[in-house]
Amino acid sequence: MQRFVSVVVTVICSFPLVALAGWQVAKPDSAIPREPFFQTGVQPKTAFIPVAYSSTKFPNQYAKLGQPAAVYAVSISGSLKENLERIMGRYHWRVIWKAPFDYNFDGRVTGASLPNVVEKLLEPFPLQAIMYMSNRTVTVVPRAKLGTK
Repeated sequence: MQRFVSVVVTVICSFPLVALAGWQVAKPDSAIPREPFFQTGVQPKTAFIPVAYSSTKFPNQYAKLGQPAAVYAVSISGSLKENLERIMGRYHWRVIWKAPFDYNFDGRVTGASLPNVVEKLLEPFPLQAIMYMSNRTVTVVPRAKLGTK
């Protein structure tokens, strides 16, 4: 009986030495990427490499690319006042229209920020926007003429 127990214990103890679990990987180097954000060897050799980043002191794979610039794109058609109210309403802003006229606008405006887009949107018209950040209010007024107070 002791012999049987010793054989069973020997087999059980030696089993982990010869068993291969399903989670084991044959080539551990190929399982985990060394550079998770800049995969070397993925791009073909014909890829464009900017001259500023391709050197031995600052290789392209370690280039800090930074955050992409936020781009606000606005495509509007119809009443400038109604579309400005709709656009600003998406960002929980209130529009106060103090201009005597409304204008028709068909086009697309892009910019780096919401104030930049509003400025570009009103540029072709005799209007200007005054933005009050504290209470999220935009007041659209006639553009002040040069030389007047």
